[in-house]
Amino acid sequence: MATKFVKEKVIRVRVDKDLKYRLKKMCKDKKITMSEMITFMVENEVKEYEFKLEHRNNIEKRIVATEKSYWN
Repeated sequence: MATKFVKEKVIRVRVDKDLKYRLKKMCKDKKITMSEMITFMVENEVKEYEFKLEHRNNIEKRIVATEKSYWN
């Protein structure tokens, strides 16, 4: 099965046999490759991390404001 984009780098991951089996079954049920699933998961984690970094100050300001209004 060809991928939508050309991948230039390889990341190897070691998992136990049971986890690999469960991942493989899940991907088969969803009709996608394990590589596509792992890429999707990694992309989502990186996006979430970057979002949190970008908005950290705003979140902290809201927390402080909420705490102040709660205690006053």
